[in-house]
Amino acid sequence: MSASAATTSSGDARARARFHAAAASAAVAGLFTLFVCGFLAAAHVRTRTLEFHESEELAALRAAMLKAPDAASAAHLKETIRRRDLRLREDYFAREGFTRTGGYLLLGGAAVFVIALAQAASCRRRLPMPRPDPEAAERAARSRRLARVAVASLALAIGGAGILAGVLWTGEPAGAAKPAPGEPAQAGGGAPPAAAGDFPTPEEIAKQWPRFRGPGGLGISAYTDVPDAWNGPTGEGILWKAPVPLPGENSPVVWGDRVFVTGATEKNREVYCFDAATGRMLWQKPVETPEGSAAEPPEILEDTG
Repeated sequence: MSASAATTSSGDARARARFHAAAASAAVAGLFTLFVCGFLAAAHVRTRTLEFHESEELAALRAAMLKAPDAASAAHLKETIRRRDLRLREDYFAREGFTRTGGYLLLGGAAVFVIALAQAASCRRRLPMPRPDPEAAERAARSRRLARVAVASLALAIGGAGILAGVLWTGEPAGAAKPAPGEPAQAGGGAPPAAAGDFPTPEEIAKQWPRFRGPGGLGISAYTDVPDAWNGPTGEGILWKAPVPLPGENSPVVWGDRVFVTGATEKNREVYCFDAATGRMLWQKPVETPEGSAAEPPEILEDTG
C-alpha cells in the first residue's frame, strides 16, 4: 500500500511538471506571437507613412528638375532622383524580406502555442485524490486563470495571423492590374474588357510612339533614320509645322500615319488629330467632363501641359 501511494504521488508530480512546462511554453509562444504581430503591424504602418513622404519628395525633385535654369542643374537633379529611386527600391525589397521572415516567425510561434496548449490540456487529467488537498482550490483557480489567458492569447494570435495575411496579400501597394505600356487605361473599371484581338501586339507598339519617351517610356525608337537634331526657326530636321488651337505642352502620340495632340485652357479641353505626312489637321474633338466628376478641376503645375 505504501509503495502504491508513492508510485501514484510520483506520477502526479511528473504530470504536474509536464503541465507546467507545457503551460509555460504556451504562454511564451503566445507572448512571442503577439510581439511579432504587433511589430509587423507597426512596421506596416511606418512603411505606408514613409512611402507617402518619399513619393512627395520625388515629386518635388521632378518638379525642380523641370524648372532647372540650366542643363547642369537639371542633370544634377536627375542623378539625385536616380539615386533616391535606387534607394527606395532597395528599401522596398528589404521590407519585403522582413515581412516574409516575420510571417514565418508568426506562423511558427502560433504552431508552438497550439501544440503546447494541447499538451497542457492532455496533462490535466482528473486523478483520484484519496484525501482532501488544501491547495486544490488554489491550483484550480490558477488553472482557470491560465486557461483564460491561453484562450485570449490564441484569439489574439488568430487575429494577428489574419492581419498579417492582409498585409502580405496587399500589394503593391496595392491591387488592380496595371495596363501595359501603350495600352489605354480602363476608367472606372465598369466597362467590360475588350477582346484580346483588339489590342496591338508588342511588336506593333514598338513601331509606334504611344506615350512620353516612346514605348515603355525608354526613349528608344525602333527606327534608325530618325534625325538627331532639330531647329524650329530654320526648319532643320522638321517635316512640317501646324498651329494647335489651344495651348498644351504635352507629348504627342504618333500611331501609324496619325499624330494626336491635346490642348487646353481653364475653360476648354480638346484633342487634335494631324496627318503625319502633311501636317494637315484631320479632326478636333472637345473633351467633356465625365459625369460624377468634381465641379472644379484639380490643381496642377503650370508646366504639366
